[in-house]
Amino acid sequence: MVEADITINQFSDSANSPVTDIKSLAGDIANVLFKIPKTGQAEHFQAFRYQKQIEAFRWGLNEIFTNANKAIREFMEWPPGSKFDDYNMSDDEHDRDRDARYSARTANFLSHGIHPLQDSFSPAHVVREWDEGIPKIRKITVWREQTEEEHKAGDKDWHDPHDGHESWGDTAMKATELLLNYFIWCVLSKPEKAIEARKSLLLTYFIFEPKQ
Repeated sequence: MVEADITINQFSDSANSPVTDIKSLAGDIANVLFKIPKTGQAEHFQAFRYQKQIEAFRWGLNEIFTNANKAIREFMEWPPGSKFDDYNMSDDEHDRDRDARYSARTANFLSHGIHPLQDSFSPAHVVREWDEGIPKIRKITVWREQTEEEHKAGDKDWHDPHDGHESWGDTAMKATELLLNYFIWCVLSKPEKAIEARKSLLLTYFIFEPKQ
């Protein structure tokens, strides 16, 4: 999860705007050197400057499910004899190396799906509001428009209940469980249950209704 969070792509928002602070300078230098795509902000379920909110929302969702689906494909390609009962019985070094590679790639893709999902529950990334028991998304924030102090303060606001509801951290864990359920049912070839988990995740935690 740390590797999914700390990437050069967080500096993707330079957008030819004036250099006004260290974030702007870092973003401009990084873009010149690495040609970072604008989708870098979607890794954190945030928008780049001047991006339309609905587009940022769609990019964030795409980041979650594209990576979750890559994790599913990677796991399904893993030779079945070593994933379950036979895993601890093999003394073959080649098999162990192969299993380590499949395991690492699966975990990497899955973490890159979980990361933006959990970031979407941080007030520093997404403004949510409880509405009839649903934590609806009202606004997706822009990292470049925040000071470091503002961003850190929002990221820490996970622990306390809000408006008589559970904390954003507890809500994020429930959403994460649904994404993991989606992964598990897919790799177990239970498409009906996988669709149910995905639908529940979207309809409970990813209703986008910005306030005018």
